[in-house]
Formats: sequence, C-alpha cells, structure tokens
Amino acid sequence: MAVFLSFFWLAFAPTSHVSAAWSPGPSEEESHEEDFKPLQPDGFEPARHGLASQPLIVQPLGLAMYVPKGSVSTDRAGGRLVVSLHDAADPPEWTLTIQHLPVTPGTSPQGQIDQHLEAMTESGRPHRVLTNRAITAGNAEGHLCYIEQSASADSDSDTIINGWLILPSSPNVFLVVSILAMPEVMPTLGPALQAGFSTINVRSSAELSLQRRSRIEAGRALLESITPERLLPLLETRQWSRLYRIDSDGREIEVGYSLLEVFEAKRGALNPNRRESDYSRTEQTEGIMVRLQGRIIGDAERRIFYDSIAMYWMAWDQSEESWSVRGTQRQGEAERSESETGVRLAPTAGSPIPSLTVIRQRSSDYQRMPVEWSVPDVYLSQALGALLGRLMPRDEQRVREFSYYFYNYSDATPQLTQRTDRWEPAEDGSWTLTTHLNIDAPPIVSSYSSTGQFLKTRRPNGTVTEPATVEEIRRIWRRQGLPMGQ
Repeated sequence: MAVFLSFFWLAFAPTSHVSAAWSPGPSEEESHEEDFKPLQPDGFEPARHGLASQPLIVQPLGLAMYVPKGSVSTDRAGGRLVVSLHDAADPPEWTLTIQHLPVTPGTSPQGQIDQHLEAMTESGRPHRVLTNRAITAGNAEGHLCYIEQSASADSDSDTIINGWLILPSSPNVFLVVSILAMPEVMPTLGPALQAGFSTINVRSSAELSLQRRSRIEAGRALLESITPERLLPLLETRQWSRLYRIDSDGREIEVGYSLLEVFEAKRGALNPNRRESDYSRTEQTEGIMVRLQGRIIGDAERRIFYDSIAMYWMAWDQSEESWSVRGTQRQGEAERSESETGVRLAPTAGSPIPSLTVIRQRSSDYQRMPVEWSVPDVYLSQALGALLGRLMPRDEQRVREFSYYFYNYSDATPQLTQRTDRWEPAEDGSWTLTTHLNIDAPPIVSSYSSTGQFLKTRRPNGTVTEPATVEEIRRIWRRQGLPMGQ
C-alpha cells in the first residue's frame, strides 16, 4: 500500500526541515536533559575496551551506556520497547536485548534471577552457573548472572552462554540486559560488557515523566511564540535541494531533487483548478502555503521515477490546516497515482476538541482510507514542520529539547506520534537539529547556518539532502542520463 507515499516521506517529506520555534522554557529541566549521557571514568576510552565510539542512549528506557560494536535495532513486544544489538557475523555470535520488565512488589534483582534458575532446574534443562553476584553498574546497584547451557533441549548439543544484568528502574519495574553468546567470544565480549556496564546511567520513571512533561511544556511555549510576524519573512522562500546517497566506494548516487516554496494563499489554493471566485467561505481563509515538489529515482536502470507535489496550508494563527499530496509512479508510458488529503478545522463551541482527518486514495483501485484523530493539545502542523528549522533560536549557545504531537507517515502506517526535536550549537558556528518522529524512531539529523539557512539533512535510510541550484541539478542529471520531470 502507498508505494509512492512511502518513498516521498522517506526522502523529503516536511521533516526534511523540521524543528520548532523558541520562547523561554524551564532551563533547569533542559540543562538536566543535556547531562543525560553514560558515566565515564577518568581516562575512559570506549575503543580500548572494544566498545562503540557513540553511546547508546534510549530515552524511553531511561538508559545511557557504551555498548560493544554492533548493529542496533528497536522493536516492540507486548507494547514494550525492546532494543536489540548484535555483532556482524552471520549468524551473530552474540546478541544483547534491553527492555523494561514489570515485577511484583517486593521482588529484588537477585530474587528475579534466583526464580529463573530454580525454574531451569525444575525443568531438567542442564546448565552451569558461571557468575551470580551483586554488581554496581554505573549509578545503579543490581545483579549479574551468567550461565552455560546447551543450545537446545538436546543435552548433547553445543553450549551457549546466557546472561542477565538486572537493575532497578522504578518501583516494580526492572531494566534487564539479556546476553546470548557463543562461548568462544566470551573472552573478548565479557570484558567489553564489564567496561560498558561501568558506564551505565539509569533514570527512574519519575525522572522520565518529568522530562516528558518538561519537553511538552517547552514545545507548547515554542509553538505559541510563532506569530504571523515571525512567519512573514519566510514568504517568497524558494529552495531547490539535491538528494543523494553515498555508496560503499564513496561515490554520490543521485536519489532525487525537490523544490520548496513558501507564499501567502487562501485555503482554496490547495485545488489549483478552482477559481478564487468559486471559493467557499472556508476556502477564503487566509494563511501560509508551503509547496514541496520533486522527483525521486525509484530504479534508474528500469527508468522508474516518482513525481510528487505536496501543498501544506495553515491559518496564520495555527488554528486550522489542510494539505494535499499527489504522487505518480512512472515507467515509460505506464503510470500509477496515489494521493493524500488532510484537514484540521478550528475548534468551535460545538466541537471544542478539533479533529484531524486524513484520506488516502490509489488510482489503481479507487480505495479510500479515511483515518481520524482527536488533536492533542500541543500539536505541530505540517506547514510548520517544513519551516521551523529556519526559525530556531541562535541567541544562546545551549542545548534545547522540545516535544509535540505531529502527524507522520512511517512504514505505510499513518499515525499521530509524539515527536522530539533537539537543537544544539556545533563547534563550527552552525546548529544541529536531531529529530525523532516517535520515541523509538531513528534520528533525522539536519544542520543550519548561524543565520538560519538550511545546510543539510541526513536521514536514517542514508539519504542526504543539500541545497543546490536548479542548474546544478540539471547538469548532474544530464551527465548521468537521468530525465528531470516537468
């Protein structure tokens, strides 16, 4: 479903330039947020211990630590966030799984492990305890256990190492790090894990709740600071961008291009075929329009391209919005189109809680898929999502974090999620914006100049977006034998 739209959002949907505007927020909580990172003993160098250079920071779990080098992924099981890591071998020689575990009141980390070992003994599964001891892991006191057991119920099968580090997270909730490894890697993996455990920084559920409230309230203040006067300077913006990725040989491979335009318009302008004299009263409402159009290369060899035009309209006071996204997949003369429309009306006495309605349709089967939500209190519109990075504060050299609800399209599932934006100064005078579209989404990282000009976006799928002139884009596409759209 939604073949085109998935490409559109992955490549250059509004989050290419997302951010939030600023007004003063609770600086105490914000500075506390800046400090959330792994503990580092004096002289600690991750690489010397076989650890990744970048720490693992999982805000929803309240965990920061250095972990062994490997691949990281997130998923959900039983409604809970699960973080998985593994090495590069096929199949992996070790895996780590990190998650919260609800427990009955009065249960201790050691008691949880003892219960598990007793259950294994009662089941008749042969095993040998290698380590079973209390441990100080960074700022937390918990319990660590390693056992050696057969890889399957067959007692003659190969052996594996199973381990658990259990730390209190909050009342009746433990943070559990599960380890599964081949015995031959433990001489290297064991010391690396021990070094990583020493850097653990755990936050309680109370602290996490305070952080979430702090970011939401900061987001509320930020959105309230976006007045028509702040938006007016963005009118007449016209920004071409080139999209590419870098292959294993360091070559830049074209992915597509886009054109961002900003202008004043009435809601009715979403339908360019309607005359202004025919606009309804609702369509006469004035606001700001963001138009994003472009082409994505689906398969250069097979000459498959995705053309799009997206228009996002918002009332000047942010009280209502509408948008229209139209996309067409082309291969020679063959075409297949998809569309999405969204409408959020201003609250009224009869409907004080506004609703957001999104409808998607495919030309191939005329299928319409309406979805409706009640709009949360702190909500970021699609038009602002495309512009706010240009309005971010640069008056103080400090980190800020904001959160708000936002409509986003991810993995073919339309949803309202709580998005977090982190805005921080870089050493070269530019600014970095790191966006998570939901609590376990990979980061979208953008940079802006000291004057607020967009410089670059790096997306989780490896796509890089950079400003370019239309002449530069034409020259690159012509050189590679690629046809540009209309």
